[in-house]
Amino acid sequence: MRSTIKNETDWFSLLLLTIAAIIFVTAELVPVGILPEISTSFQQPIGKVGLMVTSYAWTVALSAVFITTWLAPLERRMLLLIIIFLFAIANLTVACSPSLTILFIARIIGAFSHGVFWSIVGPLCMRLSGQSTKARATAIVFGGIAVATVMAVPAGTLLAQWVGWRFVFVAIAFISLMIGVAIALRFPKLHSESRGCLGQLPELIRHPLLRQLLPATALALTGHFCAFTYISLLLGKNMGVAHTHLAFYLFLFGAAGVIGNILAGMLADRQLRHACQWVMTTMAIVIMLSACLSAGTDILAALLVVVWGAGICILTITLQSLILTLPVHATDAASALYVSMFNMGIGGGALLGGIIVDHLPIQAVAWVGSAILLAAALIVGWPIKTKINRDLRTVNLNQISERNNI
Repeated sequence: MRSTIKNETDWFSLLLLTIAAIIFVTAELVPVGILPEISTSFQQPIGKVGLMVTSYAWTVALSAVFITTWLAPLERRMLLLIIIFLFAIANLTVACSPSLTILFIARIIGAFSHGVFWSIVGPLCMRLSGQSTKARATAIVFGGIAVATVMAVPAGTLLAQWVGWRFVFVAIAFISLMIGVAIALRFPKLHSESRGCLGQLPELIRHPLLRQLLPATALALTGHFCAFTYISLLLGKNMGVAHTHLAFYLFLFGAAGVIGNILAGMLADRQLRHACQWVMTTMAIVIMLSACLSAGTDILAALLVVVWGAGICILTITLQSLILTLPVHATDAASALYVSMFNMGIGGGALLGGIIVDHLPIQAVAWVGSAILLAAALIVGWPIKTKINRDLRTVNLNQISERNNI
């Protein structure tokens, strides 16, 4: 029997989704802060170890569309239990990995769960919320991204420095198991209302805005993660920041993301594509400057990290906003494509940066990342030769910003 939608908000279930969001984002991003420790543990080049970011992101890119469509008919509590327990097992395997190959395989398995989770969590927020609390509930759950970036990732980096990187993934696995148990006991049964999105893809990729936006998204994230994946090396080897201070700089980066949310809300009266273009250009300049700093410039390095962190948050929000200018019936499928391009960029940037750091000076990741971001800025700012603006809905960036804050 199909479940009915209640007028009351199920805050406990939304809390479970929020904690799950924090854990998923932490698992994806925490390797950025602990790549040196993992590299030393396996006695492998740091660029090769950085492929754990690439393999994870590319798997998420594939699973966001194809695996989610395949699993679309499953009842939602059962689907959540499957992906949460699979995610826990994968991270426990990462913690116990005797070799880099086993670690990569475990990361890929965990990434399948990650892609499915982020494809279904938005609709779940809506179904668990009352009519008057949908926006607030969605903001709380998606605020897990900000919490993970600001607190969990730096905390994971500190934990790795104190007790070892393997314990970080043990902690992720344990918390995931606890979430799974709570979901089994308290999460309501919600039958699937999704038909998948593969059938809409041919039409969407012919849309003028998406033909411009999707490659720009992939390039922008490639440029960002080409440098950001190896930010510990940029800060340490190039800027002379002590390794013990790395967690503090990552905290600054995440805190700046919260500031970026606020700044994004001030862009409501501006054209979204122009906002994307200027943010990409600013990020390119900041990353380029990070390659020019030398030891003893800690304050300037902190300032660049803050601008960089705020920039990537603003960029993410404005790109999401552009997706929402499409007609309502197309936003789900377009969002899945956006998630895929986003993660293709993450994986491509980590891979490219790994090749660079293994063969060139560390400053090269900043130069290459900046150049790619500038290319993305040119694409997103290129005039669209069609009158599509007449068909686009007006989007208030304040609303988008609220969905990314608690």
